[in-house]
Amino acid sequence: MHGIIEKKSGTLKNELIYVENNQERKHLAITDYKVISENQNYSLLSLFPETGRKHQLRRQLSFIKHPIVGEKKYTNKSLTQSKKINLLLHAYKISFFQDKKEINYKIDPPLIFLNFCKDNQLILE
Repeated sequence: MHGIIEKKSGTLKNELIYVENNQERKHLAITDYKVISENQNYSLLSLFPETGRKHQLRRQLSFIKHPIVGEKKYTNKSLTQSKKINLLLHAYKISFFQDKKEINYKIDPPLIFLNFCKDNQLILE
């Protein structure tokens, strides 16, 4: 994401507004976060959404003025670098229970994500 968050771990809580059938509806969005690595321009975060709202992570980080790199929909245009940069948001792990058994899936980040981290000296855990 763009910038440096002062508090290196915490919880983001926001009421996100959605329009459904021409009516505004507010839904609570909760995300825990932890800073993994940072430099003077960017921070690499682990995000743990407790709720599952549409575009929750993108909206919450833009709301605190630290949008995800490549974010174009929910951010100030002056913060976006180039139209060529894809949204650098990657779900590397998901866990859930099915029939009382825990199921885990993990996938490595795409090359564009890894290269951005390497070029900006952001260290993945």
